Amino acid sequence: MEPFRVRVRLSESDCQFRVEGMKNTQWLLRRLSESFVFKTSEAVQEEPGSRSCTFRVAYSSGTPRLALERLLGSIQEVSVVPELF
Repeated sequence: MEPFRVRVRLSESDCQFRVEGMKNTQWLLRRLSESFVFKTSEAVQEEPGSRSCTFRVAYSSGTPRLALERLLGSIQEVSVVPELF
């Protein structure tokens, strides 16, 4: 798989992901769920006029923010780009 960019916006309660392409989005969701990062996520939204898709994953006591950041950093296919609010 070709590496792809994932824009990440971290907040106190959740993480919003913006991924280029539905195929990459679905792949990332599967990869995160395999790592038991979350049980469910917000529905994937396709951005009008763009190839990007967004979704949110809430933090939990079992998956704190730091654990999610470490996991994202360990996925070779993903190039994480932080987004500012």
